[in-house]
Formats: sequence, structure tokens, C-alpha cells
Amino acid sequence: MPRHVVIARDALIAEEGAARRLPEGVPVERYHVRDLDLDRIFDQLATSDLFATARALHYVDFLALKLAAKKDAERLAGIFDRMPGEITLVCSQVLDFATRGEEQRALKGQTWQRWTTGAEVDDLRQLSEGERAVDWLRRRARDSYGLALDSRQAATLLAANDGKLALVDTELRKLWMLKPADDLTPVSDATLEAALSSNPGARFYQLVDALLSGAADTQERLRQWYALEPDTYRLLTVLTRRLLDVLALSRGEEPGPPFMLRQLRTLARRWPPRRLARALGALARVEHELKSGLIPGETARQAELSALQLLAAELAEAG
Repeated sequence: MPRHVVIARDALIAEEGAARRLPEGVPVERYHVRDLDLDRIFDQLATSDLFATARALHYVDFLALKLAAKKDAERLAGIFDRMPGEITLVCSQVLDFATRGEEQRALKGQTWQRWTTGAEVDDLRQLSEGERAVDWLRRRARDSYGLALDSRQAATLLAANDGKLALVDTELRKLWMLKPADDLTPVSDATLEAALSSNPGARFYQLVDALLSGAADTQERLRQWYALEPDTYRLLTVLTRRLLDVLALSRGEEPGPPFMLRQLRTLARRWPPRRLARALGALARVEHELKSGLIPGETARQAELSALQLLAAELAEAG
């Protein structure tokens, strides 16, 4: 009666970890625990057929089933104790809490204890953090898609998708479809740029990078982005946050994971304290003028685009 628990901070890592614990060649019955109750769990785990056929079950997000009553907790423990030996149960949980404090409270709570007692726990939380996320991504690119990424390219993919590995995997699939051969294929920077250019999230972060690095095609990137997916205040917020991270870095802090720190150090060379202060001031002023209706234009969209174009020019001059 093998029973495993897999926890991670990213859905893709949780799925991959669960798959490694499931027996090969056995069809998997997959259930979201929020759709189950103790009666269904009993029906699934407490019985087997006359031939003792091997079965594999994957329970997703098991913390969703709260067991407040003592009798319910005892019943679940009894079900686990009497699981037939031919059943393999893997319970996975994505820990997507807003704070680490909330995460720790969940891992010390009664629900956690009742599901994990007697099970083997795979803690994969660190795989989606810092350099380990870069290493994990390079391994997945190699093993699942036959793609050879260097650390810089993997970090670029992570940054363009806000560090979410499940989103990055979509980019890996696109790169895989562009492969010229079945063997291990190095990915060129041009191919990577082409794949990212069709991703709305990636386009957004590429625009942020262009605005802060003073790229020659910034105005054209801005115009194209605004025509497709305008979100002016998100752009202003992310630009401000990135520059505040540069400020924190200059004070000896580490405001982000390692794969972002390299980019921040590059930005810090372009944005010394005096220029950084001017840029932050420009961002605050533009946001205030937009919210106050002080930017002229025939329509609100035209006013926003004009404000962003002027901001881009001001950032290029300040940097």
C-alpha cells in the first residue's frame, strides 16, 4: 500500500513529482480532492477486486479536504491503514499561499498531519526557487523536449514568464516545434526571441526590459504592445518595482531570486542613483497626470499612449 505526498510551489513541478511516484504501466485515476468526501475516498481506497489488480490513484490538492471532526480524522487514518497492497496513492499539493507564513501554518496544521502521517513526503518547494529553477528548467528542456538551453537563456525564459515554470513550459513546447531534428538541439538566441515574441506575457516583460535598457526599438515595441494589450498602469507598476529593486540592490539587499539579480546588476550600471531618482520621479508624475486627466488627447487611449511614448523618451534620456 505505497502512499506518497508531493508538495511544490509550482503546479508543473508538483505534477512531475507525482508522476515519478506513480507505478509504470498502471492506469492512473486522478481526482481533485475538493470533489471528494470520506465516503468516496473509502470506496476508492478500501476495496480491491478478486484478482488484486494493481491500481494507481493521484489525489490533487489534498489540503482542500478539511477534517475538523475527530471521528473524520480517525476514519481517514483507518482507510489508510487498511489500503490494499496493490493500491498506490500519491497526494500532491501546490503551495501557492500569498506569504511564507501562511504556507508554514498550513504545513503545521491538523489537515496536513492527518493526510501525511505514515506517508513518504517529497518536498520539492526549492526546485522553483533561484538557481534551482534555472537548473530544473534546463533539465526539463533537455529531457522532455531535446532542447539545449544555457543558464542565461533559461533565466530569460523565467523572467519573461514572471518565474512561473508552468508558463515557461508552453514556451519550451513552441521551441520544440521549431526544432530541425530529433536529437539534442541548441537553441539560438534568435529562435528564443521569435518564440517569446508571440507570447503576450513575454512581450510585456520584453517591453519592460527595452524601456529600462534604452533599446533602439523601444518606441516601436511600445506601439505594438499598446495596440494589442494595453495595460498602462500595470506597465507603470512593474517599471517602478523593477527600479525600486535596483535601488534595493544598491543598498546591499537582494530583492529577487538569483536569476533576476544578474539582470538587476546590469540595470544598476545603467541607472546610478541620480538617474534612478529622475526615472522614479518621471514614473510617479506620469501616473499622477494620467489619473488626474492632465494628459491631453482626443480619447483616453490616445492620451495614455502619448504619455507612455513621452515616458519612454524621458527614460531613454535619463538613462
